[in-house]
Amino acid sequence: METLPRRGYRFIAAVDVGAVRKPPLGIRRWVVASVGVVAVAVSILAYALTRPLPPPRVLRFAQITHDAQGKTWLPCCSWLATDGSRVYFVEGDSLAQVSAAGGETVRMQPPLRHTNTALFDISPDRSDLLIGAGGIEESALWILPVLGGTPRRVGDVLAHDATWFPGGQKMLYASGHSLYSVRRDGAESLKFTTTAGLAWWPRWSPEGSSLRFTLYDPASNSTSLWELSADGKNLHPWLSGWNGPPQECCGNWTPDGKYFVFQSTRDGRTDIWARREKGELLRKASREPVRLTAGPIEAFAPVPSPDGKRLYVVGVQRRGELVRYDSRSGWFVPYLSGISAEHLDFSRDGQWVTYVAYPEATLWRSKVDGTERLQLTSAPMRAAEPVWSPDGKWIAFMGSEPGRPWKICLVSAEGGTPQRLMPGERNEGNPGWSPDGTRLVFGRLPWMEGGTAGAAAIHVLDLKTKEVSTLPGS
Repeated sequence: METLPRRGYRFIAAVDVGAVRKPPLGIRRWVVASVGVVAVAVSILAYALTRPLPPPRVLRFAQITHDAQGKTWLPCCSWLATDGSRVYFVEGDSLAQVSAAGGETVRMQPPLRHTNTALFDISPDRSDLLIGAGGIEESALWILPVLGGTPRRVGDVLAHDATWFPGGQKMLYASGHSLYSVRRDGAESLKFTTTAGLAWWPRWSPEGSSLRFTLYDPASNSTSLWELSADGKNLHPWLSGWNGPPQECCGNWTPDGKYFVFQSTRDGRTDIWARREKGELLRKASREPVRLTAGPIEAFAPVPSPDGKRLYVVGVQRRGELVRYDSRSGWFVPYLSGISAEHLDFSRDGQWVTYVAYPEATLWRSKVDGTERLQLTSAPMRAAEPVWSPDGKWIAFMGSEPGRPWKICLVSAEGGTPQRLMPGERNEGNPGWSPDGTRLVFGRLPWMEGGTAGAAAIHVLDLKTKEVSTLPGS
């Protein structure tokens, strides 16, 4: 048998390799260009899939009520609800509704045996409203059909706020320092969890796995958002350390669960914020809240529409005009040039007036003709209810600083540093002078600390000894 010479073997191998010769220059350029296009496409796709999701933004605003009536009555909460076609809210002392597209406000006061009404929530099927009496104290819980009809009381439940469980067969309500679950017929009321302060505006996530609510802390006079799981465990603050002291309230999930929207107060104004809750495939979601409103009008109580495309909020433009009643003409006329102020008090000799500027909440005094104006307090302290001492040398008032309760304070009518008169972290309010100017009377504001108005009493502070006593029977 003949064998091929080694040189021939090498030749064949060489031919095999040589068969992969360089293509013409045009083909090479086409290949390089194609590879480049593919690389760019892959890079663009990778960037699109992995880049952070864009923050939410407001496309436009639309005013849907034009009656200029007040729609808030609590410092932390302003209740709204919507079924998609109508928006329900509290106006004055009663329930009202307006078309979601805007229009005339229609009052819908239910036939309950109390003056005020509070709107807590709307059922998941948008057919029933949860309502109660307007006030911080616990009151009966009622179910009111949105299309009209007689309200039905939820057993013997007493609550200051409530919401529906997902599915609408049970409710979660807040009473005192606890949250409870109860069936819609009022049966099987069970404690869900205990809170450190008063819980408001409880809301479930769309899938029902967690609950978030607003917690009012009387010691710091602040509101914060808290979260816990559906089994009542893992209670913890939400957004801890984000805003100090916290002033967040009234949050809601969007129907798809992608965002949680809430109100936050910073630098004396309140706006709506949103935080992304869910990411998308290979795309990260920023966990930092984004401010949605920043205009001249403050915004409160965000409620998403059922389709998640709109947010309904209470818009507030704070303004005021100081007026006096002219008994001759029977009209109210501007006083002190109609400045924006409240909480007036006059000195005993009738020559001086003290007042609180609105909405700045700073304390001032002036002659009754407006001359010799002097600012007595400044931000961040907020002032309220000033009263002159009998000798006209001092002004007692309620003062509060961020993260601190309301305390009785004293400041010289000639200016100076305001003094907190009593230690402790309990709220104090409504000061008044004894005729000889040696004592102050005041209240403890127990309803701000989870108590009831029935627990209120009149206390007396001796300005010389600093001793506090309680008027018997008060």
